[in-house]
Amino acid sequence: MALFKDKSSIVDGTESNFTYSWDFGDQFANAQHPNTSGQKNPSHAYTVAANYDVKLTVTSINGCPVTLIKPFTVNGSTPKAQFNILNSNKLCSIDPVIFEDKATVDFGQITSIEWYFDYTNDPNTKVLDDHPNLRGQTAKQYSHQYPVFHTPLTKIYNVRMVAYSGATCISDLIIPVTLHAVPEVQFDVIPGVCEEKLPYQITQAQELHTIPGIGEFTGDGISSTGIFDPAKAGIGPHTLTYTYMASNGCTDYKTQDIMVYPTPKLDAGPDQTILDGGQIQLQAKALGENIKYKWTPSRGLDRDDILNPIASPETDMIYILTITSDKDCSVTDDVFVKVLSSPSVPNTFTPNGDGINDEWDIKYLNTYPDATVEIYNRYGEKVFTSSGYPIPWNGRYNNIDLPVGTYYYIVNPRNGRKLITGSVTILR
Repeated sequence: MALFKDKSSIVDGTESNFTYSWDFGDQFANAQHPNTSGQKNPSHAYTVAANYDVKLTVTSINGCPVTLIKPFTVNGSTPKAQFNILNSNKLCSIDPVIFEDKATVDFGQITSIEWYFDYTNDPNTKVLDDHPNLRGQTAKQYSHQYPVFHTPLTKIYNVRMVAYSGATCISDLIIPVTLHAVPEVQFDVIPGVCEEKLPYQITQAQELHTIPGIGEFTGDGISSTGIFDPAKAGIGPHTLTYTYMASNGCTDYKTQDIMVYPTPKLDAGPDQTILDGGQIQLQAKALGENIKYKWTPSRGLDRDDILNPIASPETDMIYILTITSDKDCSVTDDVFVKVLSSPSVPNTFTPNGDGINDEWDIKYLNTYPDATVEIYNRYGEKVFTSSGYPIPWNGRYNNIDLPVGTYYYIVNPRNGRKLITGSVTILR
């Protein structure tokens, strides 16, 4: 609506008796908004942006008229400022906020827009757009990045839009914008780990500001709760990611690498058998980088820090070998060394059923599983034979007690031992 004000005068001071005739020069005028007026200070609603010639004729009380014509430019109607905030319910301070121009005008165009993105705290800082999109075109979007914050949980900014149609027709609108704090993740360096280590909890990741939410791990060999399984991940480097999802919808994440070192390969070798007083070299095999060796116990070994020591234990022994790589990765295996004592053959026994010395018990012969025992009477007749010696001889032949007397034996321990021969006497 254009307002016109008369400033006409006359020397005799009879302005109050003037009559007026206004012609607004509006070829688009209608009955509701006529092109003429007889008022002193009329108004007229133009409906089309254009240049107009407005004519005023003033007539004095004596009937003397005077006419004045002035050009008048109509840029458009009074605008209405309006804008949308995209994703207004999930605005994280780390992300730019997008404002969409929705200003309207009855006719003409929006000629410029001013944006005040923090009008309450910084009312003098504005962003001016002298070339907004024409109405009817795709709505123009404006992006603004607010300072990132982690506390408090929310901050409110008052955003002001001032829309212009021409130089003087303006409208403004203020809408509050609520931004949410974003979590901040810290993920410290993770030491390398050996392949053989059991699954364990990764503790190097955390959210620094206790914003309500939940953290989740992803990557090779790691569960969502941060249990890392080196064997499942496999040898080599792996990138782990920790993502913290705040309950307000804002997220942050960090990555960190972890190295899984190979576990050395070890075979302590086959179990061994030696004779009492003898020795043997242990046949362990190992594969790895810069390996250190440790045998336990060291008793009966010429060295306990090499792969293949010489073993000469006095009794049966289980040796445990631990090997450790330069990355402190270790593995163990064991080997059994059986010591065969010389069989001790008694020269008498009394198989009389009194439960004392009723059998010919050859001490240590049970440690020679492949041994053979043969017994003969004085006539050279074989009265007992055994492969191994699981059941000692009870002085019987064909389930009949043999007579008191001297018998002759041949014991072959095998396993590198010489034949043992001699005589045994049955007493009753």
